[in-house]
Amino acid sequence: MTDIAERIGYPINITVPYRLKDGALYAQTDTVERPFHNQTLQAMLAGKTNFIGDQAFEQTRLAHEHDEALLADRLARGELEGTILVKISKVPDAVVEGRTSIKGYRRDLLRSFVRIYHRTPDGVDCRLFTLDHNNREGMQRVGELLGIDTMKGSEEILADHTLFDVSDDIEAFTEALASETIRVYDSAIPTESYAGSIYTSKQDAMGAILSQGHLVDQHMRTISDIMAQSLGVDRLETERERTAAAIKLASEGVAVGSNADSSVTSEVSTGNYGGECATATTTGMNQASQTMENVWSHGECQVCFAKTMVGSCMVCAGCAAADDRGVDLLKLRERNLKRRATRQKIAQAAIKAPRESVAYSQPVEHKADSIKQRYGKHAVLKREIIIGGAKQTVRDRRTDKVLA
Repeated sequence: MTDIAERIGYPINITVPYRLKDGALYAQTDTVERPFHNQTLQAMLAGKTNFIGDQAFEQTRLAHEHDEALLADRLARGELEGTILVKISKVPDAVVEGRTSIKGYRRDLLRSFVRIYHRTPDGVDCRLFTLDHNNREGMQRVGELLGIDTMKGSEEILADHTLFDVSDDIEAFTEALASETIRVYDSAIPTESYAGSIYTSKQDAMGAILSQGHLVDQHMRTISDIMAQSLGVDRLETERERTAAAIKLASEGVAVGSNADSSVTSEVSTGNYGGECATATTTGMNQASQTMENVWSHGECQVCFAKTMVGSCMVCAGCAAADDRGVDLLKLRERNLKRRATRQKIAQAAIKAPRESVAYSQPVEHKADSIKQRYGKHAVLKREIIIGGAKQTVRDRRTDKVLA
């Protein structure tokens, strides 16, 4: 349903985990075990023959994306002067101006990507989201916030980057920066939007899909048959495109019995319901597409937002079990979103001085050891976020009694 929501116009907004192995990052969403920079290198080399003439600008973009993958490796190894790396992949000028025949870019959405990489204990996470419709003033405000000149050419913007040095609550800072980027972009758009999209919340897009339950059920049965018969990803992609088009038509009041209707065929032929973008299938830089295999990998659950093992639907085992018990995962997600939004508001203060390094006077792991030595083996350090800052207490983890 998330994939369909993106195809009918809801912005892409995901976290892509990478693990560091032998000095290189491996994308957890990749279907092949390989360093991510190998993937971008292969795409760059293939691009020299795949993109020529009015598509030649893509060669430049592939080279910049390979440089980005190498830069992310350096971030993970601690070789950069910062812990957060920000990149903007603006929709190509050639696409906006209609002077290229290249396929894959959503000309109806004109999507730009923002990628915020931050270091984690396992490697790097990339907070990836889109900004739709290429609003000039909105992009200028985003550039001012992120420290990248967005009034340059699209390929020059892609070559640029910003570093932030944050040593405490990196994940909270990243979330706050992502939220603020979307907010300043939308502030330039006169109508209500979310990241430039007509869908102002995830619930809006999901509601449109859920209201067409018969089409979703039909889709699930069909892809199960396709996978059982090993008919290939092309058939899966065609089925997904037709279902997205059918749901879009139905949500606009057109009577659609199935995605095989002639009205759906006409809509697919004139509309754009493919994935984003021309380089996504070769480099995976935007990581917008997920495989449909039922595999488990490290990621972020899209219901409880825990960083754990998730299935191909990006839901952890605990939330999947709750779904089996009849719990409404959409409502559960909404509650968790509200909680996360509260935490993000607290973290907003960090945006005012993003380049300042915030660090504990003593590493947390060393503090934990000294606390146990002083107060006993059951003593734990707890940090509570409060308005205006934070306070730390030492508590007995069995009774939650305050020790200091």
